[in-house]
Amino acid sequence: MATSRISRQSLNWLLLEGVAIVLSILLAFWIDAWWQDRSDQIRLTEYLSQVRADTSDNQLRLMDALHLEKGQLAVVQEILAALRSPAPMTLDSAKQWTQVEPGFLWYSDPRLLDGTITALIATGDINLVHDPRIKTSLIKYLGQLTADMNEFDRGVDHYFIHRDEILRVLELARDPGTESAEDSVANELLSIKNDKTAAVAFRLLERNMQSRIWYIEQMLAATGELSSQLNTPSAR
Repeated sequence: MATSRISRQSLNWLLLEGVAIVLSILLAFWIDAWWQDRSDQIRLTEYLSQVRADTSDNQLRLMDALHLEKGQLAVVQEILAALRSPAPMTLDSAKQWTQVEPGFLWYSDPRLLDGTITALIATGDINLVHDPRIKTSLIKYLGQLTADMNEFDRGVDHYFIHRDEILRVLELARDPGTESAEDSVANELLSIKNDKTAAVAFRLLERNMQSRIWYIEQMLAATGELSSQLNTPSAR
């Protein structure tokens, strides 16, 4: 009887020991999973915080670029209208065209921020985003930003071609004997009044600017949309 009681006690201890071991393993797994989930959440919070900052910065850069491009486009359109009009150009008008800020025949270079979203997707950390709407928006935004920026940069390459043609025409119209350094460009613009080549060059430049403005507006709209989604309570 004593031996049987001891055996039952040993068995009970073994069972309790086994249960304790299983519980400690489960607890270790739970703690590890909790810690990993906490680490993932911290990493995701840092990612989204930086993406919010990047999109806010991109909005400002795009708005500045849009303001600059529209100002330059307005000047080009005024010059083109003057070239096509039967009325003569005036020196005062020509001077106003050359005094636009930040300079005559300038272009924007927004240099948008996409490094954080690129890293988020390239590393696979995009899977930390549990909201499918936010995840889709991040992937879509990077794709659109890349595509639109490539087209915008291609437009800048073409812009230089059109701008160089205009500068070539203005150089041909130059009369060093009658120009002062201050009024040189203005006087050259007056000299191309009846130059059809100049009108074509300015028309091509106008179309190029309009195309690049369209891409800026596309990127600005996409950036604003993503910013709104990231600033909703569910995305925080």
